[in-house]
Amino acid sequence: GGGAVYINGQVLGGTGFPNGNRGLHCEWELVTGTNWRATQGLTKVNSLRILSCRQTFLGVRSRSSARSRKACRDGATIAILEADYRNALAAQGHTQLDFPVDPEEAVWAHPVEVHYAVEDRVQGWPKFQVQVFQEDQYGRDELVGYGFVHIPSAPGLHEVQCSCWRPMSPDWNHEVQAFFVGGNPQLKSPDLIAENMDRYKLRTRSSGRVNFKLQVMLKGFSKYGFQFSKADGGV
Repeated sequence: GGGAVYINGQVLGGTGFPNGNRGLHCEWELVTGTNWRATQGLTKVNSLRILSCRQTFLGVRSRSSARSRKACRDGATIAILEADYRNALAAQGHTQLDFPVDPEEAVWAHPVEVHYAVEDRVQGWPKFQVQVFQEDQYGRDELVGYGFVHIPSAPGLHEVQCSCWRPMSPDWNHEVQAFFVGGNPQLKSPDLIAENMDRYKLRTRSSGRVNFKLQVMLKGFSKYGFQFSKADGGV
């Protein structure tokens, strides 16, 4: 077998966002290179998608939509199954909405438990990719921050901070409008959050921070010539 990374902890909360951090919630996803496999921490929705598609392929009746059943029966079945399998191995989650009494921090305490296995090449070390939204008094969701941060490569307990940003409109009038009535610019695809090659073209502003507390355990990396130091001071 290859190397293994065990990640346990919490998405603690968000600080430094507008309106006293009220009404914040966060979507998170762990992103890796193509040679990594999430063997624990699978998403329920995507796992059900692959099960439904496989059942359709095998002629088993399921409650999937007619469109999904047709796609699974057509010639692209194998490609769809492979895509659904990759999606099923995505590790992601969504925190609750918090209206904190103390404006210093929105508290989520959202659990994270993921086990990764990697073979052959240790490239594309896992990293958190986050999108932070804020609900206003009218129940409308507004994007207030994107961000990403790598999982620490040292075993032990870590407190990790993910600095967030949001795109700015090139038109100052749009920024003024967004301040009063909402409508911040958003990325066309979340895939751009952690891709530095494309981000340099954007005008952005800092917007807040997402805090994590993570326990990282590593196994089987000595065969690749890696040596990891322990976390300094236990955090």
